Amino acid sequence: MDYVSIRVSTLRGDQKIDFDAYVRINDKMLLYLRKGDSFDGDRLDRLKAKKMRKMYIEVKDETIYRDYLRINIET
Repeated sequence: MDYVSIRVSTLRGDQKIDFDAYVRINDKMLLYLRKGDSFDGDRLDRLKAKKMRKMYIEVKDETIYRDYLRINIET
């Protein structure tokens, strides 16, 4: 599977995502948040506390992520 990086700073806690989000640990991709969930609560804070700047999504979900960004910019 191929992945592209996304910036943690572009994510919002209150909005559900339409893509799976992964973190890279020791060259392995681990599913962090499933499609349909949101970063509400501690999830986003924990990523920022660990100074994690990047997460990853599958290449096939890149268009969906761009739509997510567009919605966040407009609101």
